[in-house]
Amino acid sequence: MVRVNTTILIVIIVLVILTNQAAMAQEPLREIIINIPAFRLYLYENGVPIREYPIGVGNVFQPSIIGETRIINKVVDPTYYPTRWWERGLEPIPPGPDNPVGTRWLGLGFPSYGIHGTNNPDSIGQAMSSGCIRMYNHDVEELTNLVSIGTPVYLIYETITLERDPLFGTRLITLYPDVYRLDIDYIAQAKKWFSAFNWNDVHLPVLESIVASKHTGKSQILPIAVDLYVNDQKLSQTAVKMGKTYYVPLEAVLGSADNYQYYRDWRYWDAAYVNLVELANTYGFGYQIAEAIDIFSVDIYLADQMVDVSSFLLDNQLYFPVDELSKQLGLPVGSYLDDVTIKIGNKRYISYDACSIWGFTVDWEYPGRKGKILIPQAYLDGMNLGISFLGTGNEMYVQLNPILDFMDIKVDWFHDLGIEYLSVGELIYVPDWVIRWLMPGADLTIVYPKV
Repeated sequence: MVRVNTTILIVIIVLVILTNQAAMAQEPLREIIINIPAFRLYLYENGVPIREYPIGVGNVFQPSIIGETRIINKVVDPTYYPTRWWERGLEPIPPGPDNPVGTRWLGLGFPSYGIHGTNNPDSIGQAMSSGCIRMYNHDVEELTNLVSIGTPVYLIYETITLERDPLFGTRLITLYPDVYRLDIDYIAQAKKWFSAFNWNDVHLPVLESIVASKHTGKSQILPIAVDLYVNDQKLSQTAVKMGKTYYVPLEAVLGSADNYQYYRDWRYWDAAYVNLVELANTYGFGYQIAEAIDIFSVDIYLADQMVDVSSFLLDNQLYFPVDELSKQLGLPVGSYLDDVTIKIGNKRYISYDACSIWGFTVDWEYPGRKGKILIPQAYLDGMNLGISFLGTGNEMYVQLNPILDFMDIKVDWFHDLGIEYLSVGELIYVPDWVIRWLMPGADLTIVYPKV
């Protein structure tokens, strides 16, 4: 059993309480951070930004100083003294609408530099001053009331800032212009911040393309690299996540990117990328998104043999091209299929769950990569006549060709008797009762496959 020294415990509690009370009694720590390329001044309180103001900064030839200083004085309605005004034959400019430093002056520890208002509001957001930080008059008036002499001021030159959208969690990057033409390496600067944030999944080739073209000062979605698989095979190239939208490298998926501009939603970064959903809907691919993206197609089998049919996935539903399936299976295409087919491009398709109207079923569930056609087989005294199917009037049709081989019957004879038959290429199908009529006593059996 562990014993606790209650005296020591009480002393610790008292010290914690007194320390917290002392901290609460202290003045809040306020700091000013000025990011020159962003043309922004931020006021922080205890490490939390509480105000943000647009500013103007020094021009290229008289740049604002980068470094750390403090507010050394505060002046309301200052008089402006031009540089060496007495030598230049100039006069001080009194407070008023013509005063270049506006209605407030916050002097900095850098000689002759300050944060002040302006009589030229169009200069805010521009690099036009002689090195001072300009603000709108109403902004600098508010700031003056929020800071004190001695407030720390940090002037920084960060051309990249990162943030995370608080509502959606989307990671954002803002690229600011290199105002003073310092040949900033944006990517190196970005990598530094990615390391600090532990954001190790940024798609750097795409980011390089963005950096090369856009320094707008507006937040952009940060491109995130996502591993990409096609039919369970991992590709060397990765997909790109932009917010909630995914883009895939077209050539890596299809083998060619010649027609990328025909897509509605495409991007050209380090390569041609297209919207994942649009690509899938165009080619009938399925896809799954988890930690990686897996694009897949569905292979169709009859017994153990793969059927050469280009299946099409749309809204998690599997479709088959009617004419291709008819050719591969030797099934006639009757008018009874008209109500259950859809047009995709210039082809007619039938959904896998509507194939029962055609007389067979397909064993498949999304997101399965393999579908199995389950189609009845007809046997005559043990001899396989081939597949059979359900035709109009719920009549079961079977192949006549094996019987024609040993019976002296011509197909025209059925026509003369008014017996309906269907043909697919060289295959002839007749209702099962016709076989029983031709060969009374023979055993005609329809076998339905099991799943």
